[in-house]
Amino acid sequence: MNRDPLSIILSLIYSLNVLQDDKEYNINELKSLPKMDRHWITIKKYLKIIQIIQKFSPEIKLEDSKFEIKNSKIYERFNEKEKLILYLFNNEALREDQAIKLPDSLFNINIQEYSGYLFHKVEENKYYLSKAGMDLYKSINRDLTDLIYNNKDVNDFLPKEELIEEKSFLLKSSEDSADFEIPSSKESEMERISKFRLENILESDTTSEEIQSYN
Repeated sequence: MNRDPLSIILSLIYSLNVLQDDKEYNINELKSLPKMDRHWITIKKYLKIIQIIQKFSPEIKLEDSKFEIKNSKIYERFNEKEKLILYLFNNEALREDQAIKLPDSLFNINIQEYSGYLFHKVEENKYYLSKAGMDLYKSINRDLTDLIYNNKDVNDFLPKEELIEEKSFLLKSSEDSADFEIPSSKESEMERISKFRLENILESDTTSEEIQSYN
């Protein structure tokens, strides 16, 4: 009879807490401890789950059917523009008829600076994601998926502020001059941005099918 996953996790945590610190163990040794009667492959999978949770999961406060996120090592790395992009996406503000009103003082940015670029405004304080904003969301999604599924270092998850500012610079400058050339100072900034990420943002074409795939 299969045991409840929570019961297995509790037994495993119990067993781990009676072992000496800073000592290497074989999984078969853990299997022989009281309360652990699972196959070593199962134990290894649950150890991996614990490791991933410790590394990537935010702290949560759970009460009945409600939960609150107390701390996230990943979310705190987003800049305010990225947080606003995530907020609009999570609230399904993807089209003009889905525009939502933003809570007062929720984001510490001058949203007007990015209106018409990352976001579109339809009326007083109501916004939805533009194509560029959706492209940035897709880039965040790709990087976060790569980080977690490939178990990378959290420090590899970089904010995209340079990417946002770079594209804003390119778009605004190209509007001013058909013969626009990137100054050398901007060339050095672009060298610090991964080539494939820049190309994905500047050249990607978001379709309605792609938008639906992220819902």
